[in-house]
Amino acid sequence: MGTRTIESRQDRSATIGLVTYVLTGAFVLFFIARQIMKAIVFRKVALDDLFILLATVSKLSVLFPSLV
Repeated sequence: MGTRTIESRQDRSATIGLVTYVLTGAFVLFFIARQIMKAIVFRKVALDDLFILLATVSKLSVLFPSLV
């Protein structure tokens, strides 16, 4: 096995950041689709949906502080 250098760690850091943003975007899209489906199709929105919405907004405010 070769030794790891600081440059290889920085390269992985950029990749991990990119993957984090892509997965967060996918999560938000699926979350919005689920909320729309619950509100329109099933016409039943419960308290747990509000908690999930608050958790999502909280997470997005941590990732993107300039949006809040």
